Amino acid sequence: MNFRFIKIAYEKLSETKQKPKIVLQGEWVRKAGFEMDSLVLAEFRKGIAVFKIPDKDGGETTLLHQIKQKEIQLLKVGSTLSKGKTRPSIQAGYSLLAELGFSIGSLVIVMVEYGIIQVKVLDVDMLESLFYPSKQD
Repeated sequence: MNFRFIKIAYEKLSETKQKPKIVLQGEWVRKAGFEMDSLVLAEFRKGIAVFKIPDKDGGETTLLHQIKQKEIQLLKVGSTLSKGKTRPSIQAGYSLLAELGFSIGSLVIVMVEYGIIQVKVLDVDMLESLFYPSKQD
């Protein structure tokens, strides 16, 4: 599993109103299996957002039910131009991100394995466990 840190971006709604936005972009997104124009399942919970490649063998009925119940969202991998190259980009400006702990400008950890990208809000305990592993007595 690979790790990276990013800041929560924002989407401007008006001159005075903004909402948090998760932006995942670059060649690392493609290496994780997310190709441009492909679909992504996005699930949002308190302090965590999970992006997955849909299971091609999964039941469409279950997937449609989850989307209707607003348990998951269906997103599309877009593209962004960086250093003269087109790279995949996943952007999620979910309206409840702030309520789920994703504040504009806050630092989050992105955990990447093939087919799954997890974005977690960092807290003090998580930082300590990453940089200062528990000492054995």
